[in-house]
Amino acid sequence: MTRATDPWKGVGSGRRLDGGNNNGGGSNSKSIHDMSEEEMLQYAMAASLEQPARAEKSASYELTDEPLEGAPNAVKCNFRLPDGTRTSRRFLSSERVGVLYAFVESKCSQQKVELRAGFPPKDIASRQDDTIERAKLSGEMILSKLL
Repeated sequence: MTRATDPWKGVGSGRRLDGGNNNGGGSNSKSIHDMSEEEMLQYAMAASLEQPARAEKSASYELTDEPLEGAPNAVKCNFRLPDGTRTSRRFLSSERVGVLYAFVESKCSQQKVELRAGFPPKDIASRQDDTIERAKLSGEMILSKLL
């Protein structure tokens, strides 16, 4: 079998299901098959050092008073704080997810945090402008980690 007849030659090279190419490097980018071992190593190291894009929100969310128990549209969220302690608080279902960040940051001396919810836990930073109801966070255990 030669490289020209190899049925696996395009596997892992950034091909999309629609047949397009997804290697984003433009016309100057080399195929993985055309790279030397040194070039592949440099490419892998550069890729591993890239920081994942974080959703930085310019809007700040102000923590409101906790709704009374039994209040209409009140939902309860449970939190595991970075120090391992657990706490819970009621919010209005119409409040933004960003308010959850304000609550946890108030418990962590205003340090920036990452919040994760669901199973498996997923970062909810991209949902800060959604309501708690739309993000389906009512009754969820929300894990937090200091950044």
